[in-house]
Amino acid sequence: MNDPVSTIKKFHTRIGEFELGKFDTLQGLGCRVELEELNDDGLTPLTLLPSRVRLTRAPSRQTLKVWQWFSHIKANRSRLDATITAVSEDGSAVVRWSLRGVAPLHWSGLGMSPSENPALDTEELELIFQEIADMELVNQDV
Repeated sequence: MNDPVSTIKKFHTRIGEFELGKFDTLQGLGCRVELEELNDDGLTPLTLLPSRVRLTRAPSRQTLKVWQWFSHIKANRSRLDATITAVSEDGSAVVRWSLRGVAPLHWSGLGMSPSENPALDTEELELIFQEIADMELVNQDV
């Protein structure tokens, strides 16, 4: 039997009520452990510091959904929770991450001149978040 992670083709992204669609790549999802000094009971407290997440895809009609989320952030100045679901070629979910306190850090979209090949254009969305709340292996349609 194949490793289900090897079948991942896209990353379906939802932030709050905003379905941002599927991205081709996901980079940087993780956290860093920061050790603190020993406390009175001899234990070393740990702090988990999340990393930045970068999602990329070719610009499409789904790009508008990112801008709708940005408009919400601008108007409400609030962080939302998110789920990123890795899906296989047949559309079934493989792995799902739940992130708390997501905010945009950087977005870039269309940036080529009309004479250049639009197939080379890439939309990039970089997120920051407060914590990874959960990670689960799943096997269902998204």
